[in-house]
Amino acid sequence: MKRRRLWVLCGAVLLVAALLLCFAFVSGALARMRAEQLWHEIQTLSLETSPLTDVQKLAERNGGEHRVTGTLQQRDAFPCTSPHCEYLVIVQHWYGDRLAYANPCSTLHRWILRPLNVSGLRPWQLAIELNVDQGRLSSMYSSLAIRREDGFRLVAFTAVDRKMPDQAETVPYFVDYTHVSTTGNGEGLEATVTPAATKEQFRRAYDINFNCLTKTKACSRLSDLMPSAWSDFVGSQRSGRMPTSGGPWDCK
Repeated sequence: MKRRRLWVLCGAVLLVAALLLCFAFVSGALARMRAEQLWHEIQTLSLETSPLTDVQKLAERNGGEHRVTGTLQQRDAFPCTSPHCEYLVIVQHWYGDRLAYANPCSTLHRWILRPLNVSGLRPWQLAIELNVDQGRLSSMYSSLAIRREDGFRLVAFTAVDRKMPDQAETVPYFVDYTHVSTTGNGEGLEATVTPAATKEQFRRAYDINFNCLTKTKACSRLSDLMPSAWSDFVGSQRSGRMPTSGGPWDCK
């Protein structure tokens, strides 16, 4: 009798674990669908052309919030009546906000988060910032952060602004490399375009591989996450010297 109860208990635990994993996979797939939909939607906006109403509807439709003079307002604070409105829309994996920065050397990461990551359940977050000045879209910034199974972070940055920062105003499209954190456990690629950029340059800046969010083997390089922008960045490095990062955490 005791052995039978033990088998029943083990079966119940396995069933609950299987149900939780199924829920996690389904929620991850749905979150990815939301992220891709949002990514396509923001590309329908035009700098200095799209009115406040279009930006506001997109933010509301995707559960966004807006800031007025630096103070974050809740969704029910729409509409924004300030001359400058900053909208923030975030889509993320269901545990990304809590465990994305867990120490990769910890027992939690080694025995739970890493196996989940390998199976396709990994922390990621897509954040979109839309700025409106005098009733028109003035700039748009986005970041897609993914954590690899070894704890290293890859981030894709995309910016649409009136002019290129630290570059000549005649440059309509520019790609740059950046370290994500001072600890050296992440790297990013930033593609910036201006209204003067061609359709092909916009396409290349927004070419994101969303398979990196849910594929069983995580994308390991920025070239996997932003293939077109990485190709353009490599082509611009005439010296042949490529950037190096701190790599994954050293758990020795």
